[in-house]
Amino acid sequence: MERGDENNDDFNSDEDSDNHSDDENSRDQLRCRIRDQFFCKIEGNDPTVIEQLIHEQKLFGESPQSLLVDWERLGHAIGNNTQLQEITFSHFGLRATETEHLLKFLPGVALNRSIQKLTLFRCNLPDEKFWDAIAQFFMHNQSLENLELMSCTGRGMSHSALASTLQKFHTLKKFSIDGGYDVGVLPDGAIQALIGHAGLVQLSILDVNIGNACCAEIAALLQNPISNLKTLHLLKMNIQGDEDPCIGGDIIGNGLASNNSLIELELDLSSSLGEVGILEGLERSKCRLERLVVNNLYANQADIGSYHVELLSSALESHVTTLMALELSFDLDEPNIVWMPIINILGQRNCMLENLNLDLSFIDNAGMAALTTALANNNRLRELVLCGNFNSVTRAGWMTFLMVLFNLDSSLEVLEMNSVHINDEVVAVLSYALTNNNRLRILRVCARRLTPTGFMAFSTILRNPSSTLERLDLRGSRVNDQVMISFANALTNNRRLRELELSLGSDITSDGYTTFTNTLANRSSIMETYLSNHTLEKLCGEYDEILKLPKDLVSLLLLNKKKNCDSQAARLKIIMTHFSGSEISMLPFMNMDLIVRPHAIAWMFRDLHSYELLRAMPSLLEKYNMKEESDRREEADRREEVNCMRMELSTIHERNPAAFARLTAEIVEAAANRKRGDVPLLENPSIEQRKRHKQENGRLMNENGSRNLN
Repeated sequence: MERGDENNDDFNSDEDSDNHSDDENSRDQLRCRIRDQFFCKIEGNDPTVIEQLIHEQKLFGESPQSLLVDWERLGHAIGNNTQLQEITFSHFGLRATETEHLLKFLPGVALNRSIQKLTLFRCNLPDEKFWDAIAQFFMHNQSLENLELMSCTGRGMSHSALASTLQKFHTLKKFSIDGGYDVGVLPDGAIQALIGHAGLVQLSILDVNIGNACCAEIAALLQNPISNLKTLHLLKMNIQGDEDPCIGGDIIGNGLASNNSLIELELDLSSSLGEVGILEGLERSKCRLERLVVNNLYANQADIGSYHVELLSSALESHVTTLMALELSFDLDEPNIVWMPIINILGQRNCMLENLNLDLSFIDNAGMAALTTALANNNRLRELVLCGNFNSVTRAGWMTFLMVLFNLDSSLEVLEMNSVHINDEVVAVLSYALTNNNRLRILRVCARRLTPTGFMAFSTILRNPSSTLERLDLRGSRVNDQVMISFANALTNNRRLRELELSLGSDITSDGYTTFTNTLANRSSIMETYLSNHTLEKLCGEYDEILKLPKDLVSLLLLNKKKNCDSQAARLKIIMTHFSGSEISMLPFMNMDLIVRPHAIAWMFRDLHSYELLRAMPSLLEKYNMKEESDRREEADRREEVNCMRMELSTIHERNPAAFARLTAEIVEAAANRKRGDVPLLENPSIEQRKRHKQENGRLMNENGSRNLN
């Protein structure tokens, strides 16, 4: 390599270094601008900032060290803010080097009086001094109503400090503790401290290990006579150590039996917590439950499963007159061991259920027939969700079940069939069942095994003029051009469907998308655009699939979604399609009747596109301007003629009274003739009359001049 080349390489290296330095400086400037904007909003009490995430290790997408965050200033900015309502502290105290930030940050936060919800996510708060700082925040902020601890229990959290902190204030309405991936231990004394919060309406405990002492605290909270607890979620709780899980279940069951305030209860019985005691307590409970969720009830063995189902059926029987929403799922092997007793309850006349979600695993034709009979006698149910393994249900079983949609007394508005065993044959039966149904508004079907034939059966439903479907969810299998064209044609005259959720794939070409675009905005004429579909707002469910849609199709879907009414969407589409760009045909307005034209223009000008529309229509404006100028000139000429006539008459009267008398007689006679209708009505004297008047006036002037000379 020559020396000159080496010098060039050194020069290029220096240049690259300078560019890298410039990039770093630009990033530093951007970071500082982001930081300053944040402080400006928080310290300036920006009313648009009501929720904020404070991540100890990553703030605004950057590390706090790179942003040079002043944690003390940040704490006081939050403390003095009066607009913040929700705040989340994430990943605080995970490293020993970061504890200093927390000590600087929390004292300022403790001054806040507006935050209503505090979430601690994956925070390590093992030391009393940290909880003392947080306790000051709790004691001074009377607005705090909601406290969430997520993935904190397994990170060395000081248990005694948590219980002590909860005892220092009494404003909580919602408390949630979720062990998450770091399943830890629910500290003793924490639930006991909640008894002092008389306004507590919701308690959620998820993914934690508890002891029987903690179960006793939950029971005491339920038995508290002044308790206002409305919602209780006990999910995936396990009895720790060698303690007997049945004792814990019995304790919580006794608490449920004594409670009369709960209206919503959610249980997950897959844990080691004794489910028998809980179900027995639920059966004896005097509360007026409106929503019940029971997940993962063990029913694999016939003797144990039958007893569990008997307990659950008795519990449902005791709340049948108040229960409005029910969700059940089971771990079972026998086909109908669970469903028969429960299904029979649905058919009772005093059953008040409106929402029913069943995991119908291993149900067969007999179970589907029983479900159909129960639903036929139930005219209150509005939402039905069926999930699970339907492999044992044949076409005849589906035919029997779907006949419930023919029931004229049925109030069913939402139907979800979520199973991999839904195929073209089942969809054909469903399409037939919905022929005369005018109540169903939302239909979700797992479409994993559907072929284009099955998808096009749904297009038949949408072509039905009596269809009331507003949302159709068919995600699960990719569709192609054939399916897209079929749905687009079916929606041409459909004015009810707002959301069609399909799984879009690479099999869809421009032909499939173009057909939908034409359905939403037919460009062939103004009338066809007006008659296009202005109802459909959604074509796919996932955000990454929205990115596959053409921009013009996305804009039309958004226009339909943001409209106030169909006529507004039609007007905007007509402007976009026929009156935008440089080449605009004005024939539709030019050929309109003069009476219709101003109304048509006014209809078009009801939005912010009026200026663009006027600017793009010079020919129409020129025509109106020319007519206005012509009218103005004609009026000026008429006024000039009137003034001339007045001067002429005045001259004749002065110089020749006899001629003035003759002219007056002619005018009176002409007026009489017009009144009789003998001559056409004229606004002005004829040209011949004006010429004769001028000649007479000239002759009189000459005669007067000759007399003066003589």
